[in-house]
Amino acid sequence: MKTIQFKLLSRGLGIAIIVSFVLTLILSLLYFLTSMQESLFLSLMCTGTGILTGSTVAARRADSHGLIYGLIIGATFVVVTLLVHFLLNPGSPSLEILLVKTVVYILIGILGSVLGVFFKK
Repeated sequence: MKTIQFKLLSRGLGIAIIVSFVLTLILSLLYFLTSMQESLFLSLMCTGTGILTGSTVAARRADSHGLIYGLIIGATFVVVTLLVHFLLNPGSPSLEILLVKTVVYILIGILGSVLGVFFKK
């Protein structure tokens, strides 16, 4: 029985963070430079794309447990975003938005792992 590889998890999470950061930065510039309204949906699209990419890469390279990689990357991304929120914002996040993001991030992580297993070499 094969075990979960920490190296793949950290690589997938790193890819998810980098892609999410770049897309969120681009979206922030669009908000700043245009009259576009801020949207939770667009924010979730940016972070979701990062999680999808990271979990797909991790699951594609994994020998087994592909679904677990996506689940862990999605859940870890929730924890990372919470830590960043608490470092940058002294207030607590809205419980409703926190629940929505948690469910979406985990489901996207699972979807990414399914895609990763599907597109395996």
